[in-house]
Formats: sequence, structure tokens, C-alpha cells
Amino acid sequence: MNPVDPLAFNRERVPGTLNPTAPARPADTHAFEQAMQTPVEATKPVSAVTLQVLQTLQANAGNDEQARLALKHLIKQDAPFAKQQQEALLRVLGEIKPLPDTTGASRVINTELRHLIPLAGMIDHLMRHTHKPDLES
Repeated sequence: MNPVDPLAFNRERVPGTLNPTAPARPADTHAFEQAMQTPVEATKPVSAVTLQVLQTLQANAGNDEQARLALKHLIKQDAPFAKQQQEALLRVLGEIKPLPDTTGASRVINTELRHLIPLAGMIDHLMRHTHKPDLES
């Protein structure tokens, strides 16, 4: 019991309360350190859309603007609305992040997302806050 802390007596008697001065158990520390040192596995299967995006971006690797336009055209085929395009690109970005040598593709996708996110927000705002038509007249 800590003589400086008047609540130490109660903490020792009440089950389920955490003692902030208690050291971490070696098993917990070892499990945490092992989890932090484990490399992210890049063997997870990627979706067909992600593969198409990577192929399109590799074909236009020299010019970022052409790659962005090709990406925009490819994504519009699968997702016609801005919110759907945003979700698809975020999903693709999450899938390619652990893969090696995808910094160029990530940069192009981030650039396209910087255009899509405000557009999707404006469309959402307009759809939510426009006046509903008067159906009686």
C-alpha cells in the first residue's frame, strides 16, 4: 500500500480496477513488441479493380496528369457517382498501401481523391439541403 495515495487501499480491495503504477506483465510486453515488429504481409489478394488501376497507372507512369485522367476514366466505368468513386479509390488505396513500389500510384490516387472528396461533399450537401418540390401544385 502506498502511504502517499489515500485511494491505494480501495484500489487493492476492489476487483477489476487498474493500478496505474503496476508494471506491465512480461507476457503482455513480449506480445506487444512481437506485434509491432511483425511485417505487414503483402500476400493478401487484391481485387480486380485494384489490379486494373495498377495496370492503368503503370501504363501511364511517365505523366501524372495522363495517369490521373486514365484513372478517372477507369473508375467512372465501375462507379458512376462521385461518392462511389471516392469509396472505390479509398478501397484501392488501402489495398495497395502495403504493396512495394506503389508510391507513384498512391500519389496519383491521392491527387484524384483531392478532387473527388470536395465534389462528393458538394453533391451530398446539395442533395440534402435543396428544397423539395411542391407536389400539390
